[in-house]
Amino acid sequence: MSAKKIVLVTGGTSGIRLGTIEYLLEQDNYEVISLSRGDKNLSLAKEKLGNNASKVTFLQGDISNEEDCKRIYDEIDKRYHKLDGLVNSAGIIKLGGIED
Repeated sequence: MSAKKIVLVTGGTSGIRLGTIEYLLEQDNYEVISLSRGDKNLSLAKEKLGNNASKVTFLQGDISNEEDCKRIYDEIDKRYHKLDGLVNSAGIIKLGGIED
């Protein structure tokens, strides 16, 4: 049996991103890491995933912050020694015109 693929899902606590995590868990050949900026979002995701939450590594951090990116990299490297896939779907809503 081959080793599971390690996949990081940024912004992985709601919507399509959380659905992506659920899909990957159903495949049974992925280890999933969910990254979010806030504790509240992580708690809600754990609640929505129910028993499957124990199969996900939840990390908190902001990918727009260089120090957080370094810390997240170090945590993934220490635990898994690799990263096979990235679902780079973190986002923000910023209202205003294009010139802003």
